[in-house]
Amino acid sequence: MLADNHYDGRVFLYALVDWNDADPTDYLSAGWWLLYPPDVPIWKFEAAARGVFLDGPELDPANPPDLPLAGTATYVGGMGGLYSYNYGRAWGALAESTDVTEFSGPVSLIADFDRKRLTGCLGCLGPIETAPGRHLAPVVPWGVDDPTALPADYDVRFEASFDASGAFEDTAIAVAHPDRNIVSSAGTWQGQFSNVPDGDGSPRRVVGSTDVLFAEEDGSHGRFTGIFDALTPATITPPER
Repeated sequence: MLADNHYDGRVFLYALVDWNDADPTDYLSAGWWLLYPPDVPIWKFEAAARGVFLDGPELDPANPPDLPLAGTATYVGGMGGLYSYNYGRAWGALAESTDVTEFSGPVSLIADFDRKRLTGCLGCLGPIETAPGRHLAPVVPWGVDDPTALPADYDVRFEASFDASGAFEDTAIAVAHPDRNIVSSAGTWQGQFSNVPDGDGSPRRVVGSTDVLFAEEDGSHGRFTGIFDALTPATITPPER
């Protein structure tokens, strides 16, 4: 965690880095940042501009991947970030209040190299879980109560075209819930294929970021802001028994 204080505000940064012990130039970094106005305490993160990032040599736009010309590849991994929910009229005494927590959940992606199309889903392989304090402390500290409106049953689906360099950015997003009537969903998702191939010749991973907003019939609205990292099965190491 890094903090930089200035007269015109404060920057707060959280970063994770994983690297190859045999080659320190082979690394993957991910994290989030907050930019605060002057004289705003760090726990008032709603007042801060926020963003997320992923970086590493295998994601270098100057060294794009050699994408297959045909076939498909499946990617499985995780997504995590910030989940917020503003309660509408159906929630009684909670109406007009807001809960914020950290979330994590499984993400699945399918790349169609014939069509240069990528589809994905957060929550389809398993429930989206709350994880306060795992990565976003002290903004979301340990020990806070889970929101009444849990993120567990939401599915967030994505679709995008990718270019010859393996980059993609789109607004094709749909949010669904079995018990809540979603009337609108919007946002962006963007990312990049790795320039390192797996054992079958497909890029070994897809990474990216999302910022998804949705509204429900009773006036409630929510938001998922996060990053994801997904690997092909050929590059996933099975757990030791």
